Amino acid sequence: MPPDLEPLLNQFAEMPAFLAAACARLPREMLLAQPRNDLSPLAEHAWHLRDCETLLFEARIDALLAQEHPTLAPVYVKEWIVAHGYFTRPVHDAVTGFAGARAAFCERLRTFTPALLGRTGVRSDGKAYTVAGVIEEMAAHDRDHRQRIVAILADFAAFGVPAPDAAALRT
Repeated sequence: MPPDLEPLLNQFAEMPAFLAAACARLPREMLLAQPRNDLSPLAEHAWHLRDCETLLFEARIDALLAQEHPTLAPVYVKEWIVAHGYFTRPVHDAVTGFAGARAAFCERLRTFTPALLGRTGVRSDGKAYTVAGVIEEMAAHDRDHRQRIVAILADFAAFGVPAPDAAALRT
């Protein structure tokens, strides 16, 4: 693995614990509650992270590695909310599914060489896309969801909802 991926690997490895800590002590009603400061309840964040891990990022990396210069089909993640039953399934399943998928990805990332990271394809919008680009997109996606989840939890805390362990959220 190229050394410049080590910080990303650390970020990727920390995200499942962050998500687990964010969801751990909240009752189902709070996980499903529409936040005042975000368009998505925490349950949606959890399932979205889990599904993006395998159905978006892993699938794109697999296609880029398996084919010469593939055209990657668009993915409509908003359709997953209903199609995958985000609000009817236990959030714990999303959290543990995400943790397992992310652990497997981190192990896989350790094996990537510069040649694999440079494999290219084309997105449906015509833009060139590399394995490294998918990985960078994953990192930005994690940072976005982490910031949004922290903001949701801070808003809940303002109304007296017990916050998760602050140390766990800093991982």
